[in-house]
Amino acid sequence: MDGYIYNFIRKLEELVLLQEKSVNIILHAKSIKPSSEVSMRVSLFYLDIFEMLSELLNNIEFLEEENKKSYLLELALESLSLTLVSLPFLSSLSPMFADKELAKDIEEVVVLLEDMLMAWDEEKLRIASQYMSKVYQLLRYYLYSASRSYQNMS
Repeated sequence: MDGYIYNFIRKLEELVLLQEKSVNIILHAKSIKPSSEVSMRVSLFYLDIFEMLSELLNNIEFLEEENKKSYLLELALESLSLTLVSLPFLSSLSPMFADKELAKDIEEVVVLLEDMLMAWDEEKLRIASQYMSKVYQLLRYYLYSASRSYQNMS
């Protein structure tokens, strides 16, 4: 189990680091309109992030060490905060990121996780997990719909 947790933490750290780099690129290249291929890659990147965060929130209660729980919550908060900062740019790439429900759900998860850093709460964890799963499923649906549209156009 420890090896799995270590690999999970390492992968999440890598995704957050890539997210930080992408935010820096976004801030420097505000006016550049990327190609549809770049848009799809960015969307898939965020799909990976949301999948990891959803898995994290669904399984974090099984960790026994409080310091690992706190660290994973902090990583999740950092990732979600970077996502919120990126949303205006991401919405120019794809309409799925312009969805008001998406931003609202991400903000709700942030609030719940911040509260959980102060005091562990199973109910807040359950609610945060539901919101994160909803965000992940929404993004998956949009990507599936987009790929079907591209296939039909071919």
